[in-house]
Amino acid sequence: MNASASNINKTTCPSYAALSAALVALALLGSTGAAAACSLNIGSGTTLTISSGTVTTDCVDVAAGGKIVITGSGTLILNGSGGNDESTIDGRIILESCTSVLRISHNDHTFTGDGKIVGECNTAQIAIDSGLTLTSNITIEGALQVRAASATFINGATGVVHANRTSGDQILTLYSGTFDDVDGAEWKVSADGSAELYFRSGITVGTLDGDFTVNNGVLDLDVSVTTDGCLGFTGGQIQVAPSCRFTVDCTN
Repeated sequence: MNASASNINKTTCPSYAALSAALVALALLGSTGAAAACSLNIGSGTTLTISSGTVTTDCVDVAAGGKIVITGSGTLILNGSGGNDESTIDGRIILESCTSVLRISHNDHTFTGDGKIVGECNTAQIAIDSGLTLTSNITIEGALQVRAASATFINGATGVVHANRTSGDQILTLYSGTFDDVDGAEWKVSADGSAELYFRSGITVGTLDGDFTVNNGVLDLDVSVTTDGCLGFTGGQIQVAPSCRFTVDCTN
């Protein structure tokens, strides 16, 4: 069952019952037994807007042409319950506001599909709870923070992390936690001179396998980064903190 165009916007919380009723109307009913389709399905041409409060579900299926827009103080939590720990995103999940949050809780999670998560503010968050791993095989782009304190983010074989906004907020920050990738992953900066992919001081970065591309933006490294991938540079800047190193060797 696909959610119709909807807007969850609760300014008070009489609330859990009201929100639960809304979730039922959106077919957010977990299945029992073996893993099944995600409880939240967004069809092509359909937009679900979460503008305040918290919506929790196991995983999401977002069809091409479908959108989830998280705005205001809205939060979407994916908890992977019932073994449903893979979200297929062929459309868009948009983190529209500076307080928008997409959170991974309780179980490791994987993003697959041909779609994107798009951040529109430097402090919008993809947050991963302690001890968990998020593997992304989709494109994460724009301006946002990936916060994985005591957790791990893996840029998968078809994953792209891409700072590409041309106006407004333009920084995509790997903010906290452990970051790794696999062969085929891409780390990219392209837009104008202000788009920035920022590896923040204090994060842990494994020996990467993915390729880096810098095209008229800034790759800003406050930690040492080593990749067995290649670097494509066609303009812009690579800024490396004085005590750090950026090592590229795609002959391995």
